Amino acid sequence: MARFDLENYETVADRLVKFWRDYPNGQIHTELLNTSSEKMQQFVVKALVYKDAADARPWATGLAEEHFGDRGPNETSPVENCETSAIGRALANAGYATTSESRPSREEMSKVNRAVGNRVEKVQEVREQVKRGPQHDVAADPRFETIKQGAFADPSNQFLADLVKKGGEYGKLSEKQLAAGFNAARKVLDSTPRKGEAVTVGDIANAFGASDEPF
Repeated sequence: MARFDLENYETVADRLVKFWRDYPNGQIHTELLNTSSEKMQQFVVKALVYKDAADARPWATGLAEEHFGDRGPNETSPVENCETSAIGRALANAGYATTSESRPSREEMSKVNRAVGNRVEKVQEVREQVKRGPQHDVAADPRFETIKQGAFADPSNQFLADLVKKGGEYGKLSEKQLAAGFNAARKVLDSTPRKGEAVTVGDIANAFGASDEPF
C-alpha cells in the first residue's frame, strides 16, 4: 500500500480558520470517551461543533481513536492528536470538506501513513529474520540432491536453478529454501522421472554455471 501525499489534504487548523470566520460566536467542545489500561493504551475523543455557543444541540460531531506509539506524535501526545483528529472529522461533518476525497484531514492521513510505514517495517523485519535464519550445509542434507535432480530434469525451472547455483556456490541454504526446493523438485521428478541417471557436479555446472550472489 502506497503512502499518501499529505499536501493533498487540508489541515484541521485550516478548517478551524474557516469555521471561526463563518461562526465567530460558535463553540467547539471535546470529550474524552475512553481510555483503556491495556499495553497499547487506546483513547477515543468526541468533538461537538456548535454554530452558536448558546445552541442546545451541536451542529455536527466527530469521533477519533488513537494509541500510544513508538514514534511520531503518538509517542508523547496521543490524546492531543486524537482530539485534533476528532475536531477535523466534526468539521468535515459540518461541511468543511469540499469533496469526499478531501474529507479526511491531513492529521488523519498522517495516521494512515504511519500505519503503512509500520507494515512496511514489519515486512522488512520478517525478511531480515528469514535471511538470518539457520543455514544448513547442503552437502549433508539429502534434500539438496533431490533439488539438483529436479533442476537437471527441468532446466526451465528458474527457482530450482537458483537454489542449485546458490547452494553450490556457498554450500548453505536456509531450512525454508531447502523445504520449498525439495517439494518443487519432487513435483518435477514425479512428472519427468529420470530413472537410473545420477546427477554429477559437472552436469550442474554445465547446465547452470556458477553464481556470485548469495540467495
